[in-house]
Amino acid sequence: MKETETVEARRYLSLSYGQIGNIAEAEGKLAEAREYYEKSLEIHLKLAKETETVEARRDLSLSYSRLGNIAKSEGHLAQAREYYEKSLEIRLNLAEERKTVEVCRDLSESYEQLGCIAKLEENIIKMFEYYEKSHEIILKLAEETEMVDDLEIESTEIVDILKSKWRTYFNLLNNAISQGRRSEVREFFEKFLEIELKLAEKEITVEDFYKLSTNYERFGEIAESEGVLTKAREFYKKSLEIDIKFIEETKKTIEGRRYLSGKYERPGDIAEAESKRTEACKYYEKSFEIRLNLMKESGTAESYDDLAFSYYKLGCVEDSSTRGKISFFIAFMIWRTLAEFHPDVTKYRKLCDNCELLAILL
Repeated sequence: MKETETVEARRYLSLSYGQIGNIAEAEGKLAEAREYYEKSLEIHLKLAKETETVEARRDLSLSYSRLGNIAKSEGHLAQAREYYEKSLEIRLNLAEERKTVEVCRDLSESYEQLGCIAKLEENIIKMFEYYEKSHEIILKLAEETEMVDDLEIESTEIVDILKSKWRTYFNLLNNAISQGRRSEVREFFEKFLEIELKLAEKEITVEDFYKLSTNYERFGEIAESEGVLTKAREFYKKSLEIDIKFIEETKKTIEGRRYLSGKYERPGDIAEAESKRTEACKYYEKSFEIRLNLMKESGTAESYDDLAFSYYKLGCVEDSSTRGKISFFIAFMIWRTLAEFHPDVTKYRKLCDNCELLAILL
């Protein structure tokens, strides 16, 4: 066909080459398919340069995509990735200009294709990045076009991907912790928590809340052990915020409230370590309030012990005041009484002796 022939005629020829290539590919004749796809690509390159229309550029992206598929089937992963990246570049530009259903679907396809290459190359982290981008596009498209069935299918798929990614980062994190690679621990845990947040948004159950809170607390402990107190306090606060909702979900059981009282202490301890006594006192008083009510309700040795710890903590942040001295004295009296009634529990006597020493110093 001559160059002087119409754009429509040349495009029709390129599409014909593509269709023949499709048939050859379906029959497993990869070399023949590649030959027809390359002929189609040659025409599409010229048409896209001459016209710069959306149609021409979309056709060009399809040609690159088809050649990428052939290269992947032949095991030429680097070449496949190159073709897919060229297709993606065109589709990204088209998406910036006009977000039609077709353009969005094409863009999602490109990310999925690159995710497949990353998987074959065992680049798991990159694979997740591409797959998530692909699914995010489809989810948004489904919502905007009210395609309910598609939305439900894709939502299930993205949860599966997130769970797989969660397991990957969980393993990476544990390996980094066991081998003492601190910088990687922080990096992997941040990724791990990011995934848990996304999962929690999609599967909000009491168990999910508890798991997410526990991992925030765990990262807080890592930050605290590294001396990064500001970061530790931030994670302890996030853990506490989730737990407050978690307690509401469990109808404020005694076990749940006791657990929550301990969680209030964590950011309080960090604030005390930073000499922010007013802030520390705020958290300790919250913990104290819960424990006082629990002691009144249950009257167990455990509830009295918890309450004594709250008095002790308050005494630590107010040690020079009259209230601080009183708090230390009450903690001492509670532990002395517990030691008398439970002589077999050695910790009560040790705690009592510690408070007695402080009382002498005060």
